[in-house]
Amino acid sequence: MAANKEASLSKLFTQLQLAGEDGDYEYGLEVIDEILKLSPRDPDALACKIVCLIQESEFSESLSLIEEIGSGKSFLYEKAYCLYKMEQYEKSLQCLQSLPQEERKSLRVLDLESQVYYRLGNYTKSAQGFQEGLSIDDGNERSANMVASLSYLDNSTVNKVLSASPVSPVTVEQCFNLATVYLNVTKDYKNAEQLLRKAEKLCEESDSMEEEEIERDLLPIRIQLGYALQCMGSNEEALSIYANVLKSKPTPVHQLTAANNVIVINGDKDIFDSKKKIKVLTNEAAVKKLMSRQLEIVLFNRCLFALRLNQLEQSRQILQEMKTSVATRGSELCIIAESALLYRDRKPQEAISILERYSPVCSSTEPLVYLTLAQLYWSIGNSSKAINVLEGIPNVGQYLGIISIIVLVLKSEGKIEECLSLLDQVSSYWSQIDNDNLSAVLWEIAQFKLEASREEDAAKLLQVLNKKQPKNLKYLSHLIRAYSRFDTKRAEELSRSLPQLSSLSSDDADKLEQMPTFQHSRRARITTAAPNKEISVKDKKKKKKRKKVLPKNVDLTKPIDPERWLPLRERSYYRKSKKKGQASSVGRGTQGMSASMAATAAKLDASKTKDEGAKATASRPAKPPQPQKKQNKKKKGRR
Repeated sequence: MAANKEASLSKLFTQLQLAGEDGDYEYGLEVIDEILKLSPRDPDALACKIVCLIQESEFSESLSLIEEIGSGKSFLYEKAYCLYKMEQYEKSLQCLQSLPQEERKSLRVLDLESQVYYRLGNYTKSAQGFQEGLSIDDGNERSANMVASLSYLDNSTVNKVLSASPVSPVTVEQCFNLATVYLNVTKDYKNAEQLLRKAEKLCEESDSMEEEEIERDLLPIRIQLGYALQCMGSNEEALSIYANVLKSKPTPVHQLTAANNVIVINGDKDIFDSKKKIKVLTNEAAVKKLMSRQLEIVLFNRCLFALRLNQLEQSRQILQEMKTSVATRGSELCIIAESALLYRDRKPQEAISILERYSPVCSSTEPLVYLTLAQLYWSIGNSSKAINVLEGIPNVGQYLGIISIIVLVLKSEGKIEECLSLLDQVSSYWSQIDNDNLSAVLWEIAQFKLEASREEDAAKLLQVLNKKQPKNLKYLSHLIRAYSRFDTKRAEELSRSLPQLSSLSSDDADKLEQMPTFQHSRRARITTAAPNKEISVKDKKKKKKRKKVLPKNVDLTKPIDPERWLPLRERSYYRKSKKKGQASSVGRGTQGMSASMAATAAKLDASKTKDEGAKATASRPAKPPQPQKKQNKKKKGRR
């Protein structure tokens, strides 16, 4: 009997192995049930059942089976995975942290723990976990996941991680996630567009997927491409992409993302279209799948749209939803939305006080709170406070647009010293970052210092530029100009580096001749002549004035009529001429006629009856001209 049982178990385990190799987990569960009938507590069968249930996405049943067996150390990873899939991220992390230290360093635990950190919003630890996994095994999927975590971090952290673990995008996921980093962190929209078009091409050329799957995978790529174009100002092309996405029956999340971006582009223009699309942002099935940052942006846009429609009560409800939500409570956009609502409610001082309390503890990578606060100060006419707010932005030197605004305002107020100290901070910041913007930034600062008569400081910056590009004559000439103000010897030494006139070829001379020159004065044109002849100056020809043509019957002795431009009937001296046969008598009828008799006579007047009939039929359409009938002439008879 025992021999038959062992033979049956061996046969069933063989079938189970074949089912696992074929990926037929449903049949594998049937085989496991047969095994458990023969051996109810078989550990291998129970472990296989847990795996098969996970493969069939039966996570709750798998979790209950793990708890029924007992919280043994061998099933902690499977339990953590089931909890992760059931969106219980805190419990999943606790299970992973209770694993032995040696097992926690394994690839599967590192990957799952990094995924859990990503879902919890701890993107720094998520990126570190994936980076540690890449040091063990350099896989494309793991690399793509690491880049996805980097898209939520600051620029300096991204540069450190990518320099330590460089990514060469060869898959669709790598291209897509790296493009997201360029969009959200480095603001390199051109490279992001190129990567997204590459991802689109790779996805379309894939042979391992069917056409429907390809179209489904293309939706997020195209939405992200539309966002890249939107950031570069190509709103029409972006709207076209979003419209095609919305027509293609997308998933709720993709539909929500495209509709949200369309509402942002519309702004105050196409309110009717935005009102139709704002309903998509309230789809609960899509909202549940959003990340915390995405949910924050969607609620913020809904609140702003309600403010545009002047629906203050609805804005308050959405703001309350942002305050109560764990993902958005106390966030940067939540504070900005509250200040915008207070400002629209004609409470600017309260809006300013909220932003002032939040700005010192703001941990965002973008200065949105500072910019909003500065805008509120400008709206109430306090420009000095606005400038102080902009100057207080952490690492303000990296924001060249904000620096240009500050310098422009300070220069208009005559505060040159403050401008120079601010520009010194900017030059020190950009000198540490050797990229394409460094030369342009140093050049503009050097130009400003030359205008402010700070030649020595300008010469230091121009010297750096000259070392970087020694063949650039623009930098060299301005460097000589700066040295000529305080060190003529050094200027003479540098001037020897300028090209000699003899080195100019005939082609260079021809180019100089073809270059546009300044126009001479129109009053006198100097013509080239022989050395012995005098230079002739051509005077400008005087234009003859056109003679005034007066009317033939004009009488210059009399004053000109000031009302001559008005029509005759509108002039003050116009008198209407009387009609022919119209008598100027007081009454009508024969002498001695009474008033009642005169009224009766007026009613019987044929001329009045004719006029009244014409008024009554004036609204009728006129008859078309009729052909004239031939009049029969009366024959003359004999007398």
